[in-house]
Amino acid sequence: MTKNQYKNATGLFSTQLAVISFVLGTILLCIQLTIEFNISFILLGFTYVLMAFFFNGLMLIELIRLFITQKNHRNYYMIKILILTSNIPVTILYLNLFLNGKLLN
Repeated sequence: MTKNQYKNATGLFSTQLAVISFVLGTILLCIQLTIEFNISFILLGFTYVLMAFFFNGLMLIELIRLFITQKNHRNYYMIKILILTSNIPVTILYLNLFLNGKLLN
């Protein structure tokens, strides 16, 4: 695999991972906010957040490694890192919505 093929494959997968994580998290939050208090579903949601954190963290480490080693493609990998880490404030917002919407009512 050439460097460009690897760059494209890694970048494509990291963007797909970020989008899938966002979509699944949004679906879980919407379901949680519309159903009655259910501890099983809450545990499922927190398990999802931990798993998403783990897999996105692994991808972030790989992108940082590529950012450091692939000096000619730093802009590309920086954009991919920003796309991947954009889920962090979204997760904080969703957690805030969940806590304010369910636990404080």
